[in-house]
Amino acid sequence: MVHQGPGGRGARRSRRGFTLVEMLVVLAIGAVLLAIGMPALFTIGQRYKVRSSAQQLQMLARQARYQSITLGQPVTVLPDPVNGMFYVISGTIPPSWHSILDFSNTSRVAVWQVPKGVAWTSTGANFSYNSDGSGTGGSVQFNSYSSPGSPDYASYGVVMSSTATGKLTVVRYAG
Repeated sequence: MVHQGPGGRGARRSRRGFTLVEMLVVLAIGAVLLAIGMPALFTIGQRYKVRSSAQQLQMLARQARYQSITLGQPVTVLPDPVNGMFYVISGTIPPSWHSILDFSNTSRVAVWQVPKGVAWTSTGANFSYNSDGSGTGGSVQFNSYSSPGSPDYASYGVVMSSTATGKLTVVRYAG
């Protein structure tokens, strides 16, 4: 005699868990979604690195302005393209300086290294601040190493927007 279940059929074992095929399908779908999403995450990371570099230079210049007011003497943010660094120097800068080693009678207030993967160019050479907080300077442009028009290209600049107050502004350039 066969034992009849509630549906009138023979007794069956209840099935729990996933089969191997179901697990492989889920993993394949996850791999496809990951492959689609990774370039977008890389793009966001690269743009963030470029923008944060511009913001970091802006903060470094604010520190230089604060130091010039506090010390009562000129303070300058100098770019060093050879080493990819910016130096904040207090005191008078010699007109024909070539290296950071040329600053024997001045003192370094701060040093900042531009992150790897960020290219930059400088026009106007430096940002200088007087003891009253006023400033002069050109601009610095930060770019990603990718070519303009590509999805991960980013370009931000730091410009002196007010010489009376020494204010720097971060601007985004179209790319």
